[in-house]
Amino acid sequence: MNFVLVLTTIFLLSSCANRYMIAGNRFVSPETLGKRYSFQVGTIAGDGTNVYLDAKDGKEDNPVSYESLPRFKYMLEGGLGQKFDYYFSQTSGSLGMHNLKWQFLGNPKKSRSHGNKMALSVGYGTGKNKIDDDPDVEFSLNANDISLIHGYRWYRGILFYESLSYTKYGFSSELTSKDQTLDGLSINNSTTVIGLHGGIELAWKHISIKGELGYQKLSTSNTETKTVFNVGYGISAEF
Repeated sequence: MNFVLVLTTIFLLSSCANRYMIAGNRFVSPETLGKRYSFQVGTIAGDGTNVYLDAKDGKEDNPVSYESLPRFKYMLEGGLGQKFDYYFSQTSGSLGMHNLKWQFLGNPKKSRSHGNKMALSVGYGTGKNKIDDDPDVEFSLNANDISLIHGYRWYRGILFYESLSYTKYGFSSELTSKDQTLDGLSINNSTTVIGLHGGIELAWKHISIKGELGYQKLSTSNTETKTVFNVGYGISAEF
């Protein structure tokens, strides 16, 4: 777990204090691993969206701007039992997310059984940092996530899946500066994300390859709603 915390800190420090990254592609199937102490590690190439804050004229409620960027993501999943998994997901430049998945319909992945599968996933992430410059910035970022995931295993090595998700990011910062228009300025912002993603997983023995398309509706304080489309692909291995 210390390794996970170190990686989270590295990615958080790599992002500037005037922006935060919204994770794009999810790559979460409805199937749990189905066995305690089993693991799955994956790496993903996908998309993310930067939310840029604006403190122009010393105002705290300026609209934000968005920028879609290619992002790498990695995931580490561990089996807690037949129906429960813990997984950690990290999109570069964004928060690391700790998640718990409960599969309430269908058999787990190890069975490779045909049919419908459904799961519920909840997650959270949090981080703090301080940048010593002019202005000095102390900031924190947190996120909460919930998703409903459905899939259908058409063949032993072929799984189609889709998910509906709701995520809320909260950002707060305080500035210290020689510039009186910025000194003491506090910026508090939130972004809600409604996401719909769908993909296919092709598995052979312990290796899986995924392709995924996604749609996200981003709503940020004092800013018009933004629509984003995600495309990504990834590979994972089970142990």
